[in-house]
Amino acid sequence: DAGSYFFTESPKFCCSNPRVDINGTTVFAKKKELCVDTLANFNEDSQQIKFLRGPQANARQEDLDDLAAAGRGDTVPSVVGFKAVKKDEDWQRVNQAVCRGDRGTLITWTNTGKESDGHKAHAELCPTGTVPVQGRGYMSFQCDGHAIKERRYYCCKINGQLQCSSQLVDTTAMDPNCNCHQNNVSVAQDLMVPWLSLVMLRRRKCSAAEFL
Repeated sequence: DAGSYFFTESPKFCCSNPRVDINGTTVFAKKKELCVDTLANFNEDSQQIKFLRGPQANARQEDLDDLAAAGRGDTVPSVVGFKAVKKDEDWQRVNQAVCRGDRGTLITWTNTGKESDGHKAHAELCPTGTVPVQGRGYMSFQCDGHAIKERRYYCCKINGQLQCSSQLVDTTAMDPNCNCHQNNVSVAQDLMVPWLSLVMLRRRKCSAAEFL
């Protein structure tokens, strides 16, 4: 339907085997993997942090409401997540930062000296509103590893019904042009009637042959 297209991007930044130290005792999270909605990088050499990614969308609020009503609520970026990371953010002193997002921030560490020695990259999962890396109120989970799970959906309405796909193919430069009637349900049904009739005829012949 005209004017109904939008996309959403709500990646999950995940920490494997999360654990936290409490008074010298290591306590593991109940889940083997915890995921948050924002990503940052900490440079150990310069003691600076930069927030890199968060959820994005070009959708109107009514589009997001339709997406949630269609049973895709987990893919709908929250308002807090939208505002967590601004475009082209600068580095800032880590002691002036707090972790962001609706669910928290995954922080990957960069240390040029350790990386050159083949040292495994460190990562931590920092709850929203707490301080990253170290300091008063530090509550981050340490991670054995981390992963980014991309979740991007391209959506539009077809005859008033919301449809979404995880892939997008740009057909604007195709020659010949894309035939958009294939997205019209009534036209598609008309085109399929002869094919369906042929299939039913063949099935009847096969069924009759079984008794011969």
